[in-house]
Amino acid sequence: MPNALYEELIESRLSALLEKDEMSNEEIKEHNRLLAEKERLAREAEHADEKTKTKRRSQHDNPGNVSLTGVPQQDNERPADTWLDQNGRKVKMLAPNESYAGYMRAQQEDHGQPRPSIGKAIRAMVTGDWSQAKIEASAMDTRSGSGAHYLIPEEMSSEIIDLARAKTVCIQAGARTLPMGSDRLTIVKQLTDPSLEFKRENDAFTGDDGVTFGAISFTSHTIGQVVTMSRELMQDAPNSAYMIEQALAASLARKIDYLMLMGDGTSDLPLEGLISDSNVGSTTSVGAIDWLDLHNAVIDIQTNNGEPNAYICSPTIRGDLATLTSGDGTNAARMWLPAPATVQPLTALTTTACPDENAFVGDWSQAVFAVRQVGEIAVSYDANEAFERNQVKLRITWRGDIGFLRPTFFHRLEGITT
Repeated sequence: MPNALYEELIESRLSALLEKDEMSNEEIKEHNRLLAEKERLAREAEHADEKTKTKRRSQHDNPGNVSLTGVPQQDNERPADTWLDQNGRKVKMLAPNESYAGYMRAQQEDHGQPRPSIGKAIRAMVTGDWSQAKIEASAMDTRSGSGAHYLIPEEMSSEIIDLARAKTVCIQAGARTLPMGSDRLTIVKQLTDPSLEFKRENDAFTGDDGVTFGAISFTSHTIGQVVTMSRELMQDAPNSAYMIEQALAASLARKIDYLMLMGDGTSDLPLEGLISDSNVGSTTSVGAIDWLDLHNAVIDIQTNNGEPNAYICSPTIRGDLATLTSGDGTNAARMWLPAPATVQPLTALTTTACPDENAFVGDWSQAVFAVRQVGEIAVSYDANEAFERNQVKLRITWRGDIGFLRPTFFHRLEGITT
């Protein structure tokens, strides 16, 4: 079977499994087996690609990639989603379907190593039974304190980022992930499009309205949350490892969505989201939502040479849009109102992280989720009243930032009523 078709079948089955509210033990095993197979195929493809590049380099008899005229040639090997930072280093921008954990393993050159499970590690800590978590035990970092305290290592915690990304609505819409090599990272963003003009022979160009660029700086900020779970439940439930991973991922995903949409740059929410970016188009005092509001948002983005691909709102507002009708059913026939042609191509996504008062339209590939530190997870039995209640406290923290490469490719709706 061709690899492309095989990979498509794997992706399809993984998506079907992740859509389930709860997976059986057999389905969990199948999920993990398919993930391992997906990573194996990715490693094989990467190895084959590297062999091809090596062969090309060995056949290249012009070292330095310099043409005979002395003009540096374009680096066609660098993919479009690789950027350069302020120091000229290559920075990989991950698409929504690319694995952050896989990227981290590639950086650490640990291809072929079995994938540890956060859920298995936490369950083993609680039950004291590491027989089913030997890989996780070898990777653990145990620290002493007033009670049992464990810190999940980075290579294991990176898996939670991928789980969270899969649940993050902004990333489902197309937002990309940017690994940060330090606590600060600066890349270039385009501010305006070029304005071209015709000229007569020997005349000078009259305008200087060329394309302009600016800097987009990412600074690491720390966010986190504490999750409390019953130790008895974790000991007795056979699917507790899976549920732990899902609970932590969902918690982080909601926070990332909220910050990307509603971060206001204050001390409480130091990350600046779409709601507070002054370069993002906006419609205020919307009132009752109507398809016309989304249509106008699309037109505003297209006026700025953008092309939106999705809109995000709360489930309540999505419901209001779905029930727009003409006629009252008494004096005139009630007719459902479909979205206009400008809005129909957009993907509609909902999240409770978006307040009912707001909705956001945009080209979400221009949104960036920068990761400095993966989801660090600490486990404690004695924090607060956990010891007395026989509970376990899980604290997940993440360091990173968010940003928008082309803010004018977004439009926010404010003051929606329902």
